[in-house]
Amino acid sequence: MPDITFRGGRLPNDPSKPRLYFQMFWNKDFTPPASVDYYGMPYIGMMGNNEWGDCVFASIGHTTEEQTYYGQGTEYEVSDAAALAAYSAVTGFNPNAGPPGDNPTDNGATVQQGLQYLQTTGFGGNTIAAYAQITASNLTQAQTAVSEFGVVTIGMDVYQSMMTQFNAGQPWDVTNDPGQLLGGHCVDVVGYDATYIYVFTWGAVQKATWAWWNWLVAANGGEAWASIGTDWVNAATGLDPAGVNKYAFGAQYAALTGKPNPFPAPADTVTVSNPGAQSSTVSTAITALTATAASSAGSAFTSFTASGLPAGLTATSTGGTLTVSGTPATAQTATVTLTATDALGTSGTASFTWTVAAVTPTPPTPPSPPSPPDSYDTVLATSLHGYLNLPGAMQAWLTAKGL
Repeated sequence: MPDITFRGGRLPNDPSKPRLYFQMFWNKDFTPPASVDYYGMPYIGMMGNNEWGDCVFASIGHTTEEQTYYGQGTEYEVSDAAALAAYSAVTGFNPNAGPPGDNPTDNGATVQQGLQYLQTTGFGGNTIAAYAQITASNLTQAQTAVSEFGVVTIGMDVYQSMMTQFNAGQPWDVTNDPGQLLGGHCVDVVGYDATYIYVFTWGAVQKATWAWWNWLVAANGGEAWASIGTDWVNAATGLDPAGVNKYAFGAQYAALTGKPNPFPAPADTVTVSNPGAQSSTVSTAITALTATAASSAGSAFTSFTASGLPAGLTATSTGGTLTVSGTPATAQTATVTLTATDALGTSGTASFTWTVAAVTPTPPTPPSPPSPPDSYDTVLATSLHGYLNLPGAMQAWLTAKGL
């Protein structure tokens, strides 16, 4: 690629314009992955930004290419002519009013103007549902936006050192002498890791250090925006490239803005495990019974209940797990129904019988029969021998007689 001559095109952010803020929707409990790579598309258009100051519209063109490639599986390529036509529609740019570098209508645009065009008009019918400004100094928030929505559009100043680095194939980084301030630029962040962020600019993937981000994006007039794109969710599966359903996020967006949910409700089936017929005994504590529920859309569960439990048993649940415990109080046969409902409003059930048997009484132990009485002769002999002091001859006579 020949060396690029910088064409300024990003105008400073206008804080007087109304906007959404990403922190309104940001899930603060979400931990972004250590690295993200959404820059492997086969085509990255230049979109006229090597000659004209249409970087904002080149950026939203790159957003369209990336979102359709990763979200829908087929990249919609935005031509130079389409990007420049968008630039003209928003700003009045006329390429016939003068050559590059000397055209009085080539005055650039704000990042928000470009995102607004992408939301309302877009390219080839591909639009975004919304856009929201990120707190650029919050790196976790920025990484969350890239990992969850695929792209963060940033605006920043460009110094001569950056052009030198780009044309030499080097990462953008902080230098002791950045050189001349050349103007404003707009690019898409489409990946990051521990060392670099990765952006689309001038038809290429450019690396930049986190120190560079802190210098020119998080401070010194920089800005960052998340695009909430409907193309990011696959039309067939209802899932984003990471396999996440965005319908619940869209419901939150709708509640905050009063606008329709931009994401389709996914096909959803809730399955509840059936533990099968159960049997217990009155007054004997049961071994805890556990049942689980699963949503085919990966949705969280808002309720999981058990109805018809035998008296003395109770159910508790956490997410998609329900546990029955307790001690049956009454003999009966009950029909128990487990019902789980997820955040999409889809329910699933499972039913089974639970038989509680009465306690069977233990019959009393019969008393032992009395011992038979000793014979008269035995008693008499025992008495005579034990209690009479008879002469030896008499005792011998009694013994001989069997007494």
